[in-house]
Amino acid sequence: MKHRKASSEVPRKFIFYEKTKLVFQAFPKMHLADLLREI
Repeated sequence: MKHRKASSEVPRKFIFYEKTKLVFQAFPKMHLADLLREI
């Protein structure tokens, strides 16, 4: 159970990172504070 939860959190963070990276590519001039406010 403990191992399964840990392995499921890695893809979630990776997906969030990929989504954030796509947003940065779409809006390269946007400030980080504005980006976090949008999310």
